[in-house]
Amino acid sequence: MLAEGLTGADPKKIEVALKEIPRRRASLSELSDKLASLGSAVNIDPSRTLQLAQTAHLLEEESWNLTEGPLGLGRSRFGIAVISERIAKWVGRYPNHSYQAPLIVEPSSEGIELVLGIARATVSAHVERIRLIRKAAVLKQSPPDMPGQLAKLEELAWAELSDEEKRSCPPIILLTDEMFVGRQSMGEFGRLLSSDLPVKVVILDSKQIQFDTVEPALWGVANQTAFTVATSVARTGHLADGIKRLADYPGPGLVHIHVPIPEEHGYTPSATLDRARTAIEARVHPLLIFDPAGEGFFGIKFELQGNPDGGSWGGVDVLEWARGERRFQSYFTPVKDDVSTVSLSEYLSMDAPARQQHSVAVTDSSTGKDLLVHPDLVRYAEHRLQVWALYRELGGVDSPFVDRIRAEVQAQIEAEQQAKFNSMISDYEGRISQIQSDVNGQMMARLREKLLNLAGFGQDNA
Repeated sequence: MLAEGLTGADPKKIEVALKEIPRRRASLSELSDKLASLGSAVNIDPSRTLQLAQTAHLLEEESWNLTEGPLGLGRSRFGIAVISERIAKWVGRYPNHSYQAPLIVEPSSEGIELVLGIARATVSAHVERIRLIRKAAVLKQSPPDMPGQLAKLEELAWAELSDEEKRSCPPIILLTDEMFVGRQSMGEFGRLLSSDLPVKVVILDSKQIQFDTVEPALWGVANQTAFTVATSVARTGHLADGIKRLADYPGPGLVHIHVPIPEEHGYTPSATLDRARTAIEARVHPLLIFDPAGEGFFGIKFELQGNPDGGSWGGVDVLEWARGERRFQSYFTPVKDDVSTVSLSEYLSMDAPARQQHSVAVTDSSTGKDLLVHPDLVRYAEHRLQVWALYRELGGVDSPFVDRIRAEVQAQIEAEQQAKFNSMISDYEGRISQIQSDVNGQMMARLREKLLNLAGFGQDNA
C-alpha cells in the first residue's frame, strides 16, 4: 500500500528526487519528503494501511506461536486431561508422561467440568485465529462490500467454521477408565459427547464384571453426534482405522479400548493379545465404529466389521474367557452332589422356573471335574449376549423390524410374480384357444372339400 502511493507521483519528479539523494541507499521517508518538496506528495490511505499493518503483525505472531512459541516447540497438536486415579498413577507424574503436550490431572467429579472449560477456551482461541485469517483474506481481496464482510466476521462462531477449519483445532483427549465412568452419571459424559466441542473421550476398560453401568460405546451412539469406536489391541487394523477416522472427525468422539493387565488379571504378559482376542470372541468386548457423518440411515452408519461370526458366541463363551484369568477363580467352585448342573447354553435357553432347578457348571480341563459357576458370572454372560444382540439390531444385521420388512417385501414380490404368472396363463390360454379354433376350422374346411369331391361336387366337377 505504501508503494502504491508512489504510483500517483510524476515520474519526472521521482527521477529528480532520486538524483537529489546522494547515498546509495535511502529510506522511503526520505524519498517521500523530497517528493513533497517538489510538489508531488505520496498519497496513502492511513486508516486502511494501518489496518493492513496490524493484521500482518497479528498474523506474524500467530505464525510464531504455531511454529515456535516460547519453548521452541510450537503449538501442541493436542491436550491431555486425566480424570482417573488409576491412570494418573502411571501417566500423571511429571516428567514420566510421554506426551509432548499440555497435561492436566483432575481425578475427581470436577474433572469433566474442567475439561469442558478447557475445550471452550481452546475453541474460543481457535475461532479468533480463523477470524484473523479470514479478515486477512478480505483485506487482501478488497471487495466492494469489504466493511460489511469485516463486520460480519466479528460475529463468527464455532458452528460456522468449515470442517477443515474445525479439524485444525487441537483436540482435548480425556483419559479415563471404566471405574470412573461407573461412578459418574450418564448426563455428565453426555454433555461432552452431545456438544460440538473437539473432545475425544478415551475409556481404558479392564473388563470388570459390572451390571450397573451403561455400555460405554452406547453413550456415543445414543448422542448421534459423537464418532464412536469400540476397539482392541488384538485388532491393530481396526484400532488404527478407528483412531484415524476419529482424528479426522471435527466433533466429539469416544474410544472404548479393552486393556488387559497381566499382573492384575493373572496371566503371563505373553498372553495379552490372546486374552484380548478371546474377549472379542466371547462378546465381552465387541468391535464397532459409528460415524455420525456417514451417509444413509442409522443402521448403515453402524459398522460391526471385525467381529467373528458364529451365532451367539464368536468362538468361545464368557465362561471360557473368565477361566483364562486368575482374577475370576472365585467364581468357580467344586460342584456338590445334590446340585443339578447344565451347560451355559442349556441354561440360557430355559425359562425362569426351569432355571431355578438347575445350576451352570463347566469342566476343569486339568482335573476333569465339574466346577459350579457363580450366578453373577452366569448373569454377566447373559448380559453380554444381550448387548451383542442389541449391537446387531442397531446395525440392522439381526432386527425384528428388518425381518418384518423383509417378509413384507417378499410377500409383495410373490404377489406381483403370481399376478404376472396368472396374466401369462390367461394370455396363453387365449392363444391356445384361438389356435385350436383355427386348426378346427381348417380341418372342417378340408373335410368338407373331401366330402364334396367324393359326392361329385368338388371343384374338379364344377
